[in-house]
Amino acid sequence: MSRAAPSCATSAARKRPSAFDAYGERAADTLRARPADEDDWTALRRALDVVLAYHRRDPVSALATTRLVRNTPALCARLLEKQDGWRPVLAQALAERPGDDPRPTPWPCR
Repeated sequence: MSRAAPSCATSAARKRPSAFDAYGERAADTLRARPADEDDWTALRRALDVVLAYHRRDPVSALATTRLVRNTPALCARLLEKQDGWRPVLAQALAERPGDDPRPTPWPCR
């Protein structure tokens, strides 16, 4: 008896969120909690420490995982997609920071 190839619905149903999926929201929550007097770049950098925590906890495994992902085109592409998905959440968290004007400021023309 031959087995049928899994359908797209079956494959999609098997996909579970990874721990990496939550990093964008966790970074945004951390960003919102940063001190109001901290500049946006520093606050954003510190908020991304949640992503680096894994690397600091287990650097050997983190390096092996990073090498695997970077050397596997499909994994690398998916990682970049996930990171790109963080942008709207982080942008919103930046816009919500106290003291920030939510309107974009144009670059001065000279």
